[in-house]
Amino acid sequence: MSGLVGSITAISNEYNDLDQSNTIKGIKTANYLESKIRDAELERSTDYQIATEPVEELDAEKLAEKIQDDMTR
Repeated sequence: MSGLVGSITAISNEYNDLDQSNTIKGIKTANYLESKIRDAELERSTDYQIATEPVEELDAEKLAEKIQDDMTR
């Protein structure tokens, strides 16, 4: 699995493999894994925003005209 589902599955397995008698380690690990999930979700939403932004297209004719104007000045 990959992506968000694979990440959550991997983190769940890692957390479930902890020793149940070590509460402090469990709390620390849960906090660490929660921050990793938060970072991954933030990165995913940022990637989505970047992907949905419109891309400015260049008009080749206008660009050529501007270059010619700059060369003739």
